[in-house]
Amino acid sequence: MPAKSARKKSVARVPRVLRGTVYITRQVHFNAAHRLHNPAKSQAWNEKQYGLCTNPHWHGHNYVLEVTVKGQPDPDTGYIMDLGELKRILQRAILDKCKRVGMNGYLAKPVSNADLKLLFAGLAGSGARGPEAGGEHSLLDVRGSLDNLGGDLGLYREIVGMFAESAPEVMRELISALDGADAARAEQHAHNLKGMAANIGARRLAELAGIIQHGARASRPGECQAWIPRLRDELESLMAALAAAGETLGS
Repeated sequence: MPAKSARKKSVARVPRVLRGTVYITRQVHFNAAHRLHNPAKSQAWNEKQYGLCTNPHWHGHNYVLEVTVKGQPDPDTGYIMDLGELKRILQRAILDKCKRVGMNGYLAKPVSNADLKLLFAGLAGSGARGPEAGGEHSLLDVRGSLDNLGGDLGLYREIVGMFAESAPEVMRELISALDGADAARAEQHAHNLKGMAANIGARRLAELAGIIQHGARASRPGECQAWIPRLRDELESLMAALAAAGETLGS
């Protein structure tokens, strides 16, 4: 009988095939404000129809966005998509825009030292310095706000007009609430002012109001009062800038 070969037959490797459809879902969180209002109707009609949603200082919501991707897994990696790339897409499309208009203590990666300092100032309080005048953020970021509004100058003019009409009253209500040791009301008015300022691109004013909001929430009235002069000066400077730019903005 012929001798058996000691060599084993080579076997061709068959590529791995992962069958079926795989779904992956990632969540992102963001905030938005709106107002439901029919200018052709009276304020009483609007309040009856829309309730809190017709608040002239806008009405805010917290949102959770779920993005789901489906596909067949790659035979080598087992992925249907690089999760890091999905995160970067959501960062650019959603979170970066939210960050620019000012959210409640939200920080997106990469975190800058300046942003981290401001967040800690609002949360911790005691050693807070707040935004530097003339520093990282200008008094009014018109271009950034227009980007967030899809370049709609008419809508931006309308929002600026609403701010100019309402912000001084919100400021007075905030001071009144602090003087009356009403932390809940102070927090609400600071929150409203922060959102209104962020909507027109007044980043420094929004950040100062945010610090006061966090202080009121943490029942630190003395700290809140200490920030009021800075907040008042910033609002006065902003109102003067808006008045000077009135013709350009079409107001």
